[in-house]
Formats: sequence, C-alpha cells, structure tokens
Amino acid sequence: MSAVTARFPAAHQGFVHAIAFDFFGERIATGGADHQVCIYALDGEGQWTLQAEVKAQLGPVVALSWAHPEFGCLLAAASLDHTVTIWDELESVDETSGNVLSRFRRLCELSDSRLGVNDVQFAPRHLGLMLAAACADGQVRIYQVTDVTAATHWELSETFEADARDARSVSWGSSRFDAPMLAVGGRNQYVSIWTKATSGESWSQMAQLKGHSDTVHCVSWAPDCGRGFHSIASASADGTVNVWRVDYPESGPAASTSGVPSTAAAVPWSLEASLQGGGREMWKAHWSGTGSVLAACGDDGVVRLWHRNLSGKWECASQVAVTAPLQLGTALQGGGLGSAGDPPSPHHTGAPGVTAKASSDESRSGTVPSTVV
Repeated sequence: MSAVTARFPAAHQGFVHAIAFDFFGERIATGGADHQVCIYALDGEGQWTLQAEVKAQLGPVVALSWAHPEFGCLLAAASLDHTVTIWDELESVDETSGNVLSRFRRLCELSDSRLGVNDVQFAPRHLGLMLAAACADGQVRIYQVTDVTAATHWELSETFEADARDARSVSWGSSRFDAPMLAVGGRNQYVSIWTKATSGESWSQMAQLKGHSDTVHCVSWAPDCGRGFHSIASASADGTVNVWRVDYPESGPAASTSGVPSTAAAVPWSLEASLQGGGREMWKAHWSGTGSVLAACGDDGVVRLWHRNLSGKWECASQVAVTAPLQLGTALQGGGLGSAGDPPSPHHTGAPGVTAKASSDESRSGTVPSTVV
C-alpha cells in the first residue's frame, strides 16, 4: 500500500503542467500554466522547500528535463510559446548567515518551432550534451551544444517530421551499445522509433508500433538494465497504457555495422501488454530507475504502478488516489514518482499542490520507488 509522507503547496498560480526530478532525486522542478518554473529541494529533515522561482516563458510550461550532472545543473523547459529555454544554476554564499544561495539564470532560448513545443528531453550521458524537442508542427528537433564548457550556444543539428499532425512526446533510448534512438508519440496514434546509425547519416524511422486508437500523449523508453530487448511504454487518449517489446535481429542484411537495423521492416516488435487506466484518458507513463516498475496516470486522478509478476504478466501493484478526477502529469525517475496538474492541455485552472507518497509494496522485479505526487 501507499502512505503519504509529505504534502506541500506548489508555488504556482494555476495548474502544474510538468514535473521532473533531478538525477539524484533531491530536487523537483515544476512548470505551470502561469509561465513559471519552480525548483524545490529536499532538506535535511526530509521536507521539500522552494529553492528558486523563475519567470520562464511567455506561455504555459508543459515539459521539463534535467541534464546529467556531468554537464552541470542544466534544466530545459518547453513551452507553448514555441520555445525551449535552458537554465543553469548559480550558487553563492550569504555573507551574513553563511547559507548557500541558489538562483537560476537563462542560458539561451531555442525558438525554431513554428508552433508550441510539447516535450523536451536531454540525451543520455554517453551521447553528450544534446536534447530533443517534440513540437506541435509535427517536427522533432535535435539540438547540440557547440561549447560544453559554456552551454550558452546551441545549434539545431537536425530536424525530422515524426508526426504529420502533432508530435506530443519524445523519449531517448538509453543503451550505450546501440546507435542513438528516439521514440516519438503523437496524433498519428502510434509510436514511431527513429535512429541515427552513424554521425554522417540523417535520422530514419525504423519502426511504427501500432496498437492505439487515439492520440499518444506520452512515450517512455525504459532504462537499459541488461535486458535482451527494449521496453517502451505509451499512454494514450484511448484510455490505455501499452507496453511494447522491441528486439533486434542477431544477423541479416538489414543489420548495420552499429548493430541497429536500417529498415523498419527488419525490427521485430510486439505489444507485450495493454494496461487499462480506469476507463479514462491516460496522459503520462514513466519507468522507475531500473525499468521494473511503470507508473501512469490520467483523467481519473489515480496514479497506478504496474510491474511484471513471476509469470511474466503485468499487474497493478499499487494505486494512489491523488486528487479528484482531472488530467495529471507524472514523472518517475530513480528518486521517485512525481505527478501534478494537467499535461500539455492548458485549458484548465485549479489550485495546485504537491503531495509526497511512499510505497511499501515491493515487486518481485524491483522495489516500488518512493512516490511524489
């Protein structure tokens, strides 16, 4: 079962659209309909306190992503004002109290999209300092920093059309043994997988995972933890969360020198499970740090944690009734699960708040992580 461990108000005037843990799970960033980004830190007493608050964008902030700490304390914010803004942290010491003061400065603003930016995610550490943005014009834009030491100048390295109508979500594959890969979901009603086999090639589509009957709001690529296949989760407006299994052929003419198939037809994939979200529209799905637990939430105001049982079947390990039925956003990383407000649909208003929950359920494939909702 789940128990509330902490509850604190969000410093937003309106709904919280996005929430993201940092790499260590010790800070939470939230983005809201009030165009603000707020950063909360976990203090020594286990309480979440407001650390910084910035006026981030000219529109609602709908997605957030922290870079790997190797590149510094960088935070990317996607907004419906067509931009991605990148922030970094500056620390100073108060001469009177000796306390460490933190503030975030705007490093740069990326404004290449013709419409709103629905999602943004930094690439895995081994790919270097780069990020992907899923945009409402159907494009996925890949940005790469030109100077890692400064991170103030980013170039648009590549753009490809991932969804003819509206790219809603993007997620990087984390395996360092494969070429760079991205999963993209949107109004096309399927999950597309893209790869870039070599640095000189363009991004190409290698698979279309079809099984939803409505818009795919969120895709999440499970962390690479030694499995012989990739797991991808997708949350859809059709009320389901699908778990996909993607394998790679060991040999054959379709396999490139990097080990990544070069054609979509050569990629074996299957729908491993279609999980029901209480009959309501599902908005977010994210994996735990080991990829053994999947968290998802939707319009019914419930966060559900799924895992494989001993027979290999997916079952709901825990349910957390967060709030009255409404749209929710969720983030699940090694440090915990975050859920707040409504995702990229800025047509609702309400009193925001954040609740911390911890789970006492342990799945046989891994421990259900602490939950922040």
